[in-house]
Amino acid sequence: MKKITLLLLLLTFCFEVNSQSTINITTSGGNYAGEKWVSITTEVNGGGTQIWGQGDGTQCNGSGLINEDISLAPGTYYVNCYDQYDDGWDGTLISVTAYGNVIR
Repeated sequence: MKKITLLLLLLTFCFEVNSQSTINITTSGGNYAGEKWVSITTEVNGGGTQIWGQGDGTQCNGSGLINEDISLAPGTYYVNCYDQYDDGWDGTLISVTAYGNVIR
């Protein structure tokens, strides 16, 4: 499984320790959409605790293009992009948005 990792720094956007932030993850375009899926973890390269996962968060479950709003506690998170056959994202794009600003 090929992974692309994006660092989300939500601390900048959070005003209260116990508040939740909503981000949006959208994947679009490319070929073979059914081979792609995304997860959010507390460590780089899919390590640490999985905070959110496409489908039930296991390999290939719920794979395909998404447009999801996800509520997260303040912290640093990693968005992990996977491909079932480890041959890349074939032109598929990912956009992560918080508070109306594109993070990546």
